Amino acid sequence: MMRSLFGSKAVHLRELVQNALEAINQAAARGFDAGSITIESSIIGRKLRVIDDGIGMTKEDLLGKLVVLFHSGWPQDAGTTLGIGQFGFGFYSVFLVADEVEVTSRHRDHPAQACRMTLQAEGTSPKIELLTEPLPPFGTTIDLTLRPELAHLLDTELICDDLKQTHLYTEYPITINQRLLGLPTSAGWCRQFEERGARSHVADWLKQRYSWSEAPIFVEQVEVDNGGWLAVAPEGVSVPPLEVYRRGIAVAKQELIPTPHNLIMTGVVDMRDVGLKPDRETLLDDGNLERLTNSLGEAALKLLGAVASSPTKTMALFGAHRRALTLAMLTDAKMRERLGAVYPVQLYSPTATAKLTPTSLSELAERTSRVIWVGDATRERNYAQRAWKLGQRPVMLEHKPERDLFEKICDANGVQMISAAAAFAEEMRTSAVPDRRLEMLFRAAAGVDCEIICCEDADTSIPVRVLKVRNTAPKLPSLGDLDDPRAKMLMTMLSDMIGGTKGFSVLVIVSRCSPIIELIASPRGSRNGPRTARLLVFVAKISAGIELSSGEQEMFNADLIDQLTESEGLNAGVEVEASPSRDSLWQRLWKGKNND
Repeated sequence: MMRSLFGSKAVHLRELVQNALEAINQAAARGFDAGSITIESSIIGRKLRVIDDGIGMTKEDLLGKLVVLFHSGWPQDAGTTLGIGQFGFGFYSVFLVADEVEVTSRHRDHPAQACRMTLQAEGTSPKIELLTEPLPPFGTTIDLTLRPELAHLLDTELICDDLKQTHLYTEYPITINQRLLGLPTSAGWCRQFEERGARSHVADWLKQRYSWSEAPIFVEQVEVDNGGWLAVAPEGVSVPPLEVYRRGIAVAKQELIPTPHNLIMTGVVDMRDVGLKPDRETLLDDGNLERLTNSLGEAALKLLGAVASSPTKTMALFGAHRRALTLAMLTDAKMRERLGAVYPVQLYSPTATAKLTPTSLSELAERTSRVIWVGDATRERNYAQRAWKLGQRPVMLEHKPERDLFEKICDANGVQMISAAAAFAEEMRTSAVPDRRLEMLFRAAAGVDCEIICCEDADTSIPVRVLKVRNTAPKLPSLGDLDDPRAKMLMTMLSDMIGGTKGFSVLVIVSRCSPIIELIASPRGSRNGPRTARLLVFVAKISAGIELSSGEQEMFNADLIDQLTESEGLNAGVEVEASPSRDSLWQRLWKGKNND
């Protein structure tokens, strides 16, 4: 039962120290001079002793309160108690680590009496022994002998670390093997919120607490009860749940920071009263919990607002948690509103050695109402460089979530967003030169689902591309980027086949490119033009990974065979296979055109 309630075997120390704290508090409330806890441990003997100089217990207290399950002997009036004992079973956590416990106590209201109780784990009745002179000191001493496999829990450093993880502060000092634990008092804990440089101090404290290699990026105060801190974790660390304390004592670790802020934030808060379930792991849905979650939400937005006011802080925040913030902002309108204008992006660099320049949407919106974006700097470098030459300063958006988020931000700020490839197609439309013969030729080759744009353009750096729009995000592979002679041979044959509106594709034909002009101007253009046009369209589709139908594949092979037979430069007497493979056709065609 105790393991199911507490989960951890080491919880015994926390429960014993809490009882000791309450006992001292009760003695002080009645005017007695009390105020210390001493812990003694020995790994060799597996001994643990917890001593307090608190109010003490009588024989009746031991039998009628301490060992009675689900009955707390401490008063619950908030004016006279720490509010620690609520459920009356914390003492039994000792049996998670030991088979027997010995309790020696002397009550301050009955100074002539003292007693010792021994309790076994197997459930036998407790044994009580009345003590005579010399009487023990006022207060209570708990003695345990830990099981052999748990002797490591008696290490001094481990005890100190455990108490510092389970207590923010104590009103009374705790000494472990003659070493002062050094926790602040409640007044000292609250005073840290007012001290100069408190955020820096808390950042270092949290770094050590969570064993992070770096301090949290930002820290913000949470205004709830006894105070607390909310922190943005550094890059690449595990972000633990929020730590909730009740009057300085740990009660739960919960994901209480509102989503999606909990992806990057954690913290520590201390409340006066928190409703708990007996397993001490879950906060009840009471008014205190609602108040806490509301305070955390306000603190998270306040923290993000402080970040957004500083470009340096913004870059640090997004540098550490860009992916998490991007996904969070996609679903959180308030977060988008707070951070959207300062969302940092990288400008495309026209040279490989130049560093990408960080900027924000607000900076872009000041000088343009239209943002050109590039998804892949390698595959789309020709479009990006063209946009750069035109002074459009394209933005790098490599991942779809970023593009989706940036589109939402642009819409909210009245900024148009268009890809560099689509901007090129738009530019070609505005400079289109009517050419009926070319249009009809490629209409027959490309099909009715394509828009044909014939234009004169001196920029031959734009590679052959295909984009098939099927209401999804398309891929844009480039023949010009392939390490293949075919790509180089066809670079100037087609300018582009890029996305238009949903449901169809756009075929852009640069009429100034000589291979296309020859389709019309050369003596054999009327005979070979349709075949060459089909080959160009088929190759463009294949380069984009679009599967040809069986009919298209047969036509493609037939056109290649005809082209291979008629090409100049082939050796005489070459026999053409009846059904050659596509690759062998390309190799033989290229062999004959290797000086092209």
